[in-house]
Order: sequence, then structure tokens, then C-alpha cells
Amino acid sequence: MSIRRKTPPFRNPTLHLHVTFKYSNVRLTQDFSVPLLAIIGIRLWLSDHGFAVIQLQASYRKVTTQTDRLRGSISSEGSMLACEEQWTITGNLTDASGKQIQKSKLQSTELHLSSAPYDNYFYSDCNVAAQMILTSPSAGNDLQVIGPRVIVAWPAGNSGACLFFKPENGVNGTLAIKLVNSTIGSPLGPVYIEGDDIPYVGIEGVLHLNSTAVVSLSILGSIRAIRDFTEGPSLLHPVLQEGIQIKTLGDDGVSISRLWLDNSTTTTTTLRPHGSGSILVDANKIVLEAGEYLLSAFYNYPQLNQLDLGEVLRDKDLVEQRPHEAKALSFLSYSEKILAGAWRFLTYFGRDDMISTLILLPALTNEAIEAVIGSVLERINRADGSACHEETIGDYATYMNLQDGHASTAYRCDYSMVDTDYFVPILMHAYFVESGAGMERLEALLATPAGSVDPDNKGLSWGDLFILLVTKIMRETAPFAAPGGQTRENLIHLKDGHETGVWRDSVYGIGGGRIPFDVNVALAPSALRSIESLARVFGTRIFGEYEREWTMLAAQYAQVWEDKTLEFFKVVVPQSTARERLETFVSTSSFYDGPSHAELIDADVSYHALALQGNNGLDVVPVMNTDACCRIFYLNGTNQARLTNYLNATALSILRPFPAGLMTSVGLVVANPAFSENEVVRQNFTNSAYHGTVVWSWQLVAMVRGLERQLGRCSVKDDLHLKPDFCHDSVVYGNVRDAYNRLWDVLEESEDFLTDEAGAFAGFSINLLVFPLDTLKTRVQSPAYREVFRSTAAISNRSLFRGLYQGVGTVALIAVPSSGVFFTTYEGLKYALNDTWLSGPVVHATSSGVAQLLTSAVVAPAEVIKQNAQMLAHETRRSSGVSPTLGALRQLLEHPAALWRGYTALAARDLPFAVLQFPAYEQIKARLTAWRSRFDEGRSASAATLERAQISAVSAGIAGCAAAWATTPFDVVKTRMMLEAGAGNETSIHAPETNSFGKGGMSRRSGFETGALILRHEGVTGLFRGGLVRAVLTIVGNGLYMGFYEGARSYLAG
Repeated sequence: MSIRRKTPPFRNPTLHLHVTFKYSNVRLTQDFSVPLLAIIGIRLWLSDHGFAVIQLQASYRKVTTQTDRLRGSISSEGSMLACEEQWTITGNLTDASGKQIQKSKLQSTELHLSSAPYDNYFYSDCNVAAQMILTSPSAGNDLQVIGPRVIVAWPAGNSGACLFFKPENGVNGTLAIKLVNSTIGSPLGPVYIEGDDIPYVGIEGVLHLNSTAVVSLSILGSIRAIRDFTEGPSLLHPVLQEGIQIKTLGDDGVSISRLWLDNSTTTTTTLRPHGSGSILVDANKIVLEAGEYLLSAFYNYPQLNQLDLGEVLRDKDLVEQRPHEAKALSFLSYSEKILAGAWRFLTYFGRDDMISTLILLPALTNEAIEAVIGSVLERINRADGSACHEETIGDYATYMNLQDGHASTAYRCDYSMVDTDYFVPILMHAYFVESGAGMERLEALLATPAGSVDPDNKGLSWGDLFILLVTKIMRETAPFAAPGGQTRENLIHLKDGHETGVWRDSVYGIGGGRIPFDVNVALAPSALRSIESLARVFGTRIFGEYEREWTMLAAQYAQVWEDKTLEFFKVVVPQSTARERLETFVSTSSFYDGPSHAELIDADVSYHALALQGNNGLDVVPVMNTDACCRIFYLNGTNQARLTNYLNATALSILRPFPAGLMTSVGLVVANPAFSENEVVRQNFTNSAYHGTVVWSWQLVAMVRGLERQLGRCSVKDDLHLKPDFCHDSVVYGNVRDAYNRLWDVLEESEDFLTDEAGAFAGFSINLLVFPLDTLKTRVQSPAYREVFRSTAAISNRSLFRGLYQGVGTVALIAVPSSGVFFTTYEGLKYALNDTWLSGPVVHATSSGVAQLLTSAVVAPAEVIKQNAQMLAHETRRSSGVSPTLGALRQLLEHPAALWRGYTALAARDLPFAVLQFPAYEQIKARLTAWRSRFDEGRSASAATLERAQISAVSAGIAGCAAAWATTPFDVVKTRMMLEAGAGNETSIHAPETNSFGKGGMSRRSGFETGALILRHEGVTGLFRGGLVRAVLTIVGNGLYMGFYEGARSYLAG
């Protein structure tokens, strides 16, 4: 038996342990005395490969553990960071006859994501995390570029194996490969093979080939080597490829392996027939007949400590409600670092990790956030304080070191980016100050000894490295902040010898510019504000002797950078010129043939350039862009006039559709060259450029978060002077709010299909609930009210309240289609009109008006039936045995046209009602949502759904009540006209002899004539009869209706 540690030690604790493991008729006993962390929990189980596994959860303190299976004591030296340790006791378990014991399955996390022609499979357990990507092109793909292949990628070491296939018949597009479920896994299972020092771990699954295939190329070792071939000019590195060995296996299989340049690690893939198929190996040529094959890929390299689902997301409801997203995020989350993405970026990218964390900050756990911050601090260059942008590890690090003339496996870091440094204090301030993580967690993090990843940092703590980084930021920002130093030369430039240095890191990402917008205008002042705040809140505990100096200087520097940088990048295009350039862009564009939207340009166009000192002698790079999000997301502006203008320009760029702005049906393009007069600029920023007229999701979300942050400043409870000036500017505030709502519309576009289902559910349920109030309103508004219902005191007259559910059958008949028609039209038209240059209230009024006109046409027949049924005489109904709804329908079918009697009055009532209600509803809802957003911290998804429903209910009740009272005269006229449609029915309460409006049969009076007659006979009060009941009906009905509707949408979306 042996015991092996799977992760590096943090201290020098000692474990004294006696293990007794009982399984069936087997008893395994062993004593251990080994270095270990203090633990608070121990789990023991059998692995799939017959090994007993102990999993230990680390603690901060000395702990003694005693259980029926494990007994022992653990002592440690000092306090330590929390982490999870996994140890494996190795040794095959057999029964008395020597037969291997049946093994229990390890707990694993699996995920399948498909996007033809790519299928992504993720597998992780306590031993390994890996991704398998199958590419199986068909005739519809570009077969010159996309070919059949299998890639296995491991986060540990940024490692991988890639097998390229080709059809033996030579016809591209005819070979299809896929994974199939089997006894191995569904479809993947783990590989665990004990090694001399480090076990071989990986994944395996059954591969199906539809025709004979040839393995045309193998690349084993590093993901970077695979990327060099797949993304570049098919570049293969001879020193890496020469080490590949192909061997036949005794079970008719084949092994493809390669020893890494470290002369220790080996990556292996094996293929074995699985029930069908055969393999021919001839002079390193591998041919596989059509059939099924067990594909295994494994290597012996230390693995990372993956965070569980519950250790990544703060809100545990999200794990259940968003399982795919939660699993994907967990696959990228480790205690050592958070990975940038799969499969090509399964390693540390400092800037990308920090941006993702800032966006996801409210949803992430402390452990996940601190993993990001710790990984950045650990990799800071002690020589100059620079933060690492991208690490190179594993086999590719050894390769790069050899290219530089020294044999070493040491990791390497890219320090070429100029933006990464500034994100570090921004993130630490957002987490420790704004999110309230506090002093205790900060001190524990900063006290961590450095050097576990970068050996050059040994002897320092993470706190020491953070001070080095802040020193660098203060040094670089000092020249521009000095008196008279506000010159272009003192702005932050890309580093000499590098063409890129910010997130737009392609060759033309910032148009060849040397002075980027985002770093100078947003990141530098925001980082300085963060440094000042951290120094003020945590004092010497974070900055030591620099605390007093940096508290003062950082604030001074920040103000200068905030106030003086924007003007360098400002671009103003006169109105007439802007319109001309839009037309020119459309007429010359190689990829866009839509409208120019030049008519939306009603003033000069103002935006900020991507960069200064661009290619081809450009003084500025005149490309409208989304980097405005950085300033509003990371920084709260203090100059009121500048903030108001900046927010307004940003909002307008969002609201205007491309190419007049940035908005498209799928989101904001990150760059829009339409306003540039330079043809080369327009050609370099197309929809095929990496940072051209394309949508990047993180920029879209960052813009939402930025607008949310600024709008939140308008919701301050006290001290009105703390609210920025734009909050009191109705035009600018409206633009910002509309831009925010428009972005959310785009983000929620996938929820549009929920409209019919949610609206129908709400309509049917609420109509049933408020039907009695609607019956009361009809009776109060009817001509028979005086003669019948007021024959005695109205409240005491039982006939007024008898049969309140008469006509309820029409609810079941019409609720679903009418609600579906209304909300499908309303939501769809609202979405479409948001692309126009209409204000929010106009969009809401227009959308609701059109939706109501269409709905009224659907509702009118049912409304006529319902209101006549509501007035059916109770005694007659009881004696006839016929339901009110059916009785009214029979009478009305004698005059089919009567079913649409009153449509004009119905439309005349509902059109102004909708036009008044919905703009007010959207406004009230937006204000209540903004107010409540300050209390969102820590709420579960279910609580958020309930609150959304409550806010919608209150907003609809308030807005509907006022609109209902104002439109009561239209409702009275509509009721009288529809009741006239049933005139002549001897069983109706409003029969001709008691109904002055019905004498002589079916009336032909118009709505205007009906209203005039009511006014003449009953006065103004007649036109407002039932107004109070209708107001109450609307408060209850509309409130519950919209509450159910929005709540159902939110629930169904989750």
C-alpha cells in the first residue's frame, strides 16, 4: 500500500492515521504517519480502478477526527489557507479467491454542448478534468478548412492530444465520427492507471466511424502546439512531432504516445476495437474500418483542484436552475486559478479572468473570487510589478525555454499587456470594499507566501507583490498627473516592440493605435480611485508605510486622469457629414447592405476614438466602439457636465441601430467604422475581423452593468445633492434608461417564446378570479340598473349580487387566445420599435395600442356573449336549466352580426386605456425595480422571481386604476351597445319593455349616439356609472394579471 499527496503542501502538518476499510468479505488495514493539512472531514471510497481513495477537507485549525472507519489525530503548524486536499491509497482490492472486487462508480460531473459540426463533452471527478471535442463535418461545411478530428484537452498543464482523420475513399465530408453511450460511460468514463510517482489520468469513450478512416496526423502534448497547427499556417514543431511513437497492442489495438520534453510526462492515446471494427497499422499508417472503437487518452501530470458546483456560485438555486451554465463554470474553476475558456484557453489569462469576475461578482462565492485574485497576485513580476497576462506552462513552456537556449520546465508569463495591471486594484476594491468581503479575508489573502507557481517570487507574500504592482501604477500615472503634464506624450502607450496591449489584441484591434482609449480614460482613473479607497479603508494593513502617501496622491492623480483624458479621444462629426458618411458606408461596404438609418441623425454625432496614433498616419482611430462601457462600469464620474454628456452619447450609440449606432438584433457591435472617412479603416473593421463589426458578449454585459451602476446612483435615499445631475435631466436620464432597457431586451431575446405561455396562463387565471367584479360593473352600467337593481337600496338588493359567475364560460373560450394575441403583439412590436428613434413612452403606447386593437377584434364576440349572460334573469335561467352563456349565445346567433356589435366602442375604450396604462406601467415598474435593485444582494432566484411579480402587480394596479377611471365613459357606452345586441330576449333583464335603448329590436345606434343619449337621460354621472367598481376591478385584475404574467415569464425562463 502507498499513499500519495495530489496537491502541493501549504504547511508542514502531520497525520497519524489508522485505516480499516471493510468491503464484502475483505478487510484492509493500514497505519499511516505522513505530512498532511489539518482536516475537518474525511471521505473514503473505492475508485473505478480498484483503489481506495481518501478525500480530506482542510481547515484553519487543529482538528482531531474519530469515526468508525478512520481514527487518528492531525497536528499542524500555525494557521493556513483553506483548501481541499485529495489523497489516494493505492492497492488493488481482491476477495479471498483473488477475484477483483466490483468497483463503485466515482461521483462525476458531465456536460455535453453541441454546435455543429462540433460536439463538446466535459468530464471531471476527483482525479481528473478533461474535455473531448469531436469535429464531424458534413457537406454543408467548408470541407477545405473543417475536417474530422478528435481533441482531448486537460486544464492541468494546458495539455492535449489531437487526432486528425480522413476518409480512406478520399471524399471529404463522407466520414462521420461520433461518441456513443456504452458500459464505459455516458458517453465518457475516467482513466486511472497507477504510475511510479504520478498516476496516468484521462478519459475514454466509444467512437463510432461510419466508414473506413485513416489517422492522418497526431499532435500530443500541449494545447498551444495544437493551436499553432489549427489556427495558424498549419505549423508543426519538428522537435515535438519527432517524439511521437505508434505501437500495436496485444488486443488488436494501437497506441499513439509521446514523451514530453521534460523526459518525465507521457501523453498517450489508444484505439481498440469495441465489438466491431478492426485496425491495420502499416509503417506508422493507422487505418480503422467502419465500426466502433474504444478511444482512451491519458497522461501523468499533476492535476488541479477543481471547485465543486456549490463552491463556485453563491446562489445555490442557480446550480439547479442553470445546470449547463453552472457545470461549464465549474469546469473552468479551480482553487489555483480560474481558466479563461475551453478548449483553446484552458489556462490562466489574467485580464480575461478579472473581467469575468467583475461581471459575475454578485453571483460568485468568496472562494472563486479569491482564486482569481490569488492567481493574479502569485504571477506578478517581482522585477517591475507587472501583472501576468497569459501563462505558458507544461510541455510548451519547456519547448519555449529550449528555444531560448536553456533546458527548463519553468513556467513563463507574458507581461506585454498594458491594461492587466490596472484591473487588479479595481477588482480588489470591488470585492473587499464594495462587496464587503472585509479585513479578515484581505489579510489572509495578502499573507499567503508567494512562489508556488513562480519560483522567482519565493520569499515574498502576495501582499508584497501587490505593493510592487501599485508602486508601478503610481509611477506610470505620475507624469500625466503632474502640473502641466496633461500631454499626449504622458498618456499610457503600448509597450515598445508590441503591436497589441489591450483586450482588442488583434493586429487591427485598435487600428494600429499606440495610445488606447480604455486604459487611459477608464482603467487608469478607476484603478487610482480604487487604490485611494483601499488605502483609506484598510490603511497600513494593506499598504504599510505607503498608506498615507498613496491615500493623498492616488486621489489627486485620479481626478486629473478622470478630468483631462477624454478630450484627447473625442470625435465630433457634423450632422450633414455624418449622414453622408453613412450613405457612403452602405454603398461601399463589402458585408452590409441594409438601411443607412441616416434619417436618425438629428444632430452632430459625438463619440470617442478607439486609440490615438493609428496606422497610415491617423492622428486618431475614428471608430465608434463599446469601450465606453469601461468608464461607466469601473468608474463613477464626478464632473457633472462631462458625465452627463458622456452618458448621453453612450446611450445614443446604443439606441441607434447599426450603422447609425452600435445596436443590432443580436447585440452591440464592438466597433463601427461607418462614420470614418478613411477607406482603410472601413476595410479593416468588417464582420470578419476579430475585433470588427462583431458582437462580444462580455462587452454587452459590461455595458448593461455600467448603465445599471450609473442609474443606481439616481436611487440614493437621502441627500439629493449626491445624485448626479443627469438624474434630473429628463432627456438624458430617459435615454440612459431606455438604452439600459434596450440592452436587456436583447439579452432576454431568447425568452420571447415564453410570451404566449405566460400571458395565457395569467389571463385565464385572473379572469376567473375577478369575474364577479366584472359582472357587478356590467349590471351597474346597464339601463336596467335603476329599474331592477335600485328598486331597493342597491347594496341590500340581492339580485345585484346573484349569479355573479353568469357568462364565465367565455373566460375559458377567450382568455388564452386574447392574451396570446396581445402579449405576442405587444412584446414583438416593442422589440421592433426599439430599433427606431422613438422614445420609450411612445414605443410602449404604440405597441400596446396596436396590440389592443387586434385583441379587441378577438375579444368582441366573447364580450357580447359574456355581458348578455351576466344580465340574464336569474329566475328564467334557473327554470330553463340552460347555462347563461349558452342562452345568450343562442339568442345572439339569431343575429350573427350582433357578435361584433360594439367593437368600435370596445376599441374606443381599450385603445386609450392601453395607451394610458402601459407607458405608465413601464415607467412605474422601472422606477420600482431601480429602487429595489439596491437590496438585491444575496437574493435567491426564486425570491427575485417573486419580487418581479410583486413589482409588476403594484405597477399595473396603479397605472391601470387611473387609466380605468379616465376611460369609464367609453366602457359605459361599450356596455350599453353590447347589451343592445341581445335586446329582444324575453329572458334578459334588459328586455325591450324595460330597456329604452332596445325598443323595436336590435339597435343600430353608433357609439357617439349612445353616449349622447346616456348624457341626455342620465347626465355626466351616467357616463361614469360603475367607475369605482371598474377601478377596483382593474387594480385587482390588472395587478394580478401582470404579476402572474411577469412572474410566469421569469419562472419559465429559469
